[in-house]
Amino acid sequence: MNKFLLILVLAATLPLTGCFEILEEVDLNDDGSGTLSLTINLSESKANLANYMKMKEVQGIRVPTQQEIEAEIGKIKKALASAKGISNVVAASDFEDFIFNIKGDFTNVKDLNNAINFVADAINRTPFETIKLDNYDYTTKAFRRYFNYPVTLLDYDQLPTMQRYMLETARIVSVYRFQKPIRTYTNEQAQVSASKKAIKLEQSVGALIKGDATIANSVIF
Repeated sequence: MNKFLLILVLAATLPLTGCFEILEEVDLNDDGSGTLSLTINLSESKANLANYMKMKEVQGIRVPTQQEIEAEIGKIKKALASAKGISNVVAASDFEDFIFNIKGDFTNVKDLNNAINFVADAINRTPFETIKLDNYDYTTKAFRRYFNYPVTLLDYDQLPTMQRYMLETARIVSVYRFQKPIRTYTNEQAQVSASKKAIKLEQSVGALIKGDATIANSVIF
């Protein structure tokens, strides 16, 4: 299971009645090193989630305990920290506002791609082989975010109305920061900062699943 599908499944395991946000941030240095931060923000549904965790089961779905969620995050942190080229891994869990974050430094984009695949493989509990894909590419002239995940395999129209609403109101936000100015970019829905050294893209998770949107982007310096 690749990183994006993993996040989607983890978020969808709870019967949310509100939206959530997945924030992906990359701070990239000119030499290809940098920092990756991934945040899952469920704060807009925190009241419902707090009640669900007390109930332990909702609509026949078992709700994981705080200890189980922390253990899963701990596995991700351990796997990421043991990957080649990754350092300073930190994980944070806020069960009051239901905001979860993991971040770490990488020596180069190749090591970052390998680390993401390594983590996905380490926590894969399915009988299927982990899909290994490159998420990023970097040269001195361009940074690329790929989006080749097979999320459209999900039969979206067959999902219950509430789950479709949840996914359509959920957001995935990508923010990439660089040390040099951006000249052009390929995803027309992205927005460049006033400094020209950062770019932001926000998409609906539902639109991504249906294939109506993408977070793929090529940033040219």
